[in-house]
Amino acid sequence: MLLVSHSIRIYKTLDSNNGAFFFTGDNPDLGAGLTSAQANGYASMVNYPLILLPPSEGKASGGDGPPLDLDSLSFESLNPTRVRMAKSLAQLSQRPRSSKKVLGVKGSALEKAMAGNATLDTAPTLPAIERYTGVMYDSIDYQSLDGDAREAFDRTVIIMSGLFGMIRPADMIPAYKLKMGATLLRRRTCAAVWKPLISKTL
Repeated sequence: MLLVSHSIRIYKTLDSNNGAFFFTGDNPDLGAGLTSAQANGYASMVNYPLILLPPSEGKASGGDGPPLDLDSLSFESLNPTRVRMAKSLAQLSQRPRSSKKVLGVKGSALEKAMAGNATLDTAPTLPAIERYTGVMYDSIDYQSLDGDAREAFDRTVIIMSGLFGMIRPADMIPAYKLKMGATLLRRRTCAAVWKPLISKTL
């Protein structure tokens, strides 16, 4: 696992080609949603590292962005599975007992999780890097990065997600509750569902 302090140092040295952890694939989907200059950087996967951040169970609530638009998310090849996952999660929110088992929470936390999962298509959104919380995401302190550092971060970082598979920091997403280890679709864990798709994309 790449430590956050190391990650920030890498981001600041991208242009001098001192980064690490390169992927050598040339899948064009890696450039989806980027500017021409950013997409060119991804095409060779030589000039920039690709840094993967693990899922976060903590989520900030609320948001001021428009409702979820799957077509606006990075890696559009994952959308068919995203649709099925979102539908299954919304259906699960109508079953308290099953939700308690799958989501691993109870009481007021369960009620909050079910309410959020029931309104995935209408709830306000936030950029993924602002939606996810926790020690690592707090340490990144995205808001403190200057323009160049943010551009580098957005270009090189991919965030893993139990619901969406993988997304970029700027992708707009609603609050939800779903662990990567939860069993949701066809009695398979989210990790098992996403692993082959993510491997193929990267």
